[in-house]
Amino acid sequence: MKRPKILLVLAFTILMAKAESADSPSSDQQFLFMSGKISAEVKDNFFPLKSFDGKKLRLDGSGKAIRLTKNLNCSMRPVVVTSSSYADIRGFEYSLGSNSDKFHAMMAASEMNAEQMRYEAGNEFETATGAAGSASLPGTGNDKEWAELDELTKTQIDDEFQKSGMNNWVDNVYGQCSIVSNKNLKNAYAALVLSFDASGKKGSKNNRVTFVRLTRVGEIDANIEQTFKFDCEFPEIRALSSLVEVFLFDGKNMPVATNRSRGLQRLSSEQVEEFRELQKKQGKK
Repeated sequence: MKRPKILLVLAFTILMAKAESADSPSSDQQFLFMSGKISAEVKDNFFPLKSFDGKKLRLDGSGKAIRLTKNLNCSMRPVVVTSSSYADIRGFEYSLGSNSDKFHAMMAASEMNAEQMRYEAGNEFETATGAAGSASLPGTGNDKEWAELDELTKTQIDDEFQKSGMNNWVDNVYGQCSIVSNKNLKNAYAALVLSFDASGKKGSKNNRVTFVRLTRVGEIDANIEQTFKFDCEFPEIRALSSLVEVFLFDGKNMPVATNRSRGLQRLSSEQVEEFRELQKKQGKK
């Protein structure tokens, strides 16, 4: 059995008889919960995250800080931790989208605008020439031809969406929530763990696919509700179901407990000491 699993089992065994509610925590209350060790990819290698200054990530083993982007590839190793920082995440919601869908929608809108401009230009030309007795000029005064052109444009747009099939595929997630913290958090960021049941190729089984993406949260003032929005990208997949988990950290890479944390439990002072002793023993093995 791997060390993190041993520590997890022992920690939860200690808490079984003395678990308390995590409502209205005080600033010195300690919590035990599942968090993670984050690493970011640089040139096909993953380096552990050390800190975040609000714009760039500093990594252990990589001399140059890297900018946080919406498609930065990251990994997370689950760990059980304790912290006195706690934040309530409220109204969490997200949607999945496709950049290809957005592209085709923009192309369709552009084409519709172009057709409208051509139509208006034709009308203006018809008006200008009609007074001179030229209402029968081809492409200007023939209502049937204009109706056919409008229908053709609509059909082309519909066909583009049908042929692309991209409305069944996803490659980005965006959403929002509000956060209320019991402490000031500087340069906070969130790790989003995106899990999907993805449709495999024809004849193959469905796959469980997971991506880890980081997103800036910023400055959080204690006891003040603040809105947090996120927008991340990942390789395109055909998703049958989805799950988005949020892990919150401050700029020094210290985990923050939330009401969405797995295994969230209050700890008494005695339990904190027992947990720390367990960590020491695990470190010696």
